[in-house]
Amino acid sequence: MRIGLKVVAFVSSLWVIPLTIFGASRSVTETLLVQVRPEAALSYLGNDALLLKIRLAPGARASIWKAESCEQPLAEASVVAQSGIRLIPLSTIPGPPDALICLTTSDGSNAITLRARRTVHPPTGPILPPI
Repeated sequence: MRIGLKVVAFVSSLWVIPLTIFGASRSVTETLLVQVRPEAALSYLGNDALLLKIRLAPGARASIWKAESCEQPLAEASVVAQSGIRLIPLSTIPGPPDALICLTTSDGSNAITLRARRTVHPPTGPILPPI
């Protein structure tokens, strides 16, 4: 008796599957719009390097340099031509050592200014005990 019930249940379930597969179906079309905009983030990585994360617009470039003012890029500014993440040693950025660090993009979508990080050197003389 139990075997018969299992067979009936199995056969009845076979009839449900084709009705579901070959039954009426609905088609829905959805649209997803994603806008990717230019963006840049510039931060210190220790005392000797910068971390640059940049997404450029098509055809745009970024310039990075050191100067007393970031109004106009130096002619010898370093150029970034592709989006990505970069480690930039401070020694490779043209300009005075203790000046501002400037970044701007050719399309005007990003401009970043960082203050120069002053390295504090420990005293070189003998350390005196507190009084």
